[in-house]
Amino acid sequence: MYYQKHKPAPHLAPFVECYFVWEKADLLLQPFRIESPPTGFASMVFTYGDPYRVRTQKQTTLVPVAFLTGQATRQYELELSGRIGMVGIVFRPAGLSTLFGLPMYEFTDERIALNDVLGSSLNDLHEQLCESRTTTGRIALLEQFLNRQLLRRGDHFDRTDYAANLIVDKRGVLTVHELMDDLYVSRRQFERQFLQKSGR
Repeated sequence: MYYQKHKPAPHLAPFVECYFVWEKADLLLQPFRIESPPTGFASMVFTYGDPYRVRTQKQTTLVPVAFLTGQATRQYELELSGRIGMVGIVFRPAGLSTLFGLPMYEFTDERIALNDVLGSSLNDLHEQLCESRTTTGRIALLEQFLNRQLLRRGDHFDRTDYAANLIVDKRGVLTVHELMDDLYVSRRQFERQFLQKSGR
């Protein structure tokens, strides 16, 4: 089994934590389960292997072949079978909202098909990722996609992005008061912007 993370280009680093590739060339002879803890990162995932399921406390569902997920506030379990093949983008806490203008509170603890969120234009990207035969090629396709989106939206890195990244970089060891001092913004305004861009 092969799982590898790749760093983004420096100009995308404020928005993107990493790219990842997860593969297993041989078929799984029996279902493989892996638990995932809660996380403050959103992601965009493209599957080119067999479909798999996610199990939460509430239900077990088949995951869309290309999906967006917001922050996970609870532990969940992946149930994989057949051939594992997926590539994705893990965004910094406010990165997905900044680059795509999405209200992240709508995606907390959800996996939603990319077509339903960003339209059918992502079908071409998914097809190219499936056709690519190398990790380098797949990562390059994702980076080109994000570069086009950054050019389209512009660099809107703001104090909410800064605060969300600071919280992650300091592993949560700072107070809201310290953030307010750095940001020169009222607590209420900050909480509203933070919910919009990070989902929590």
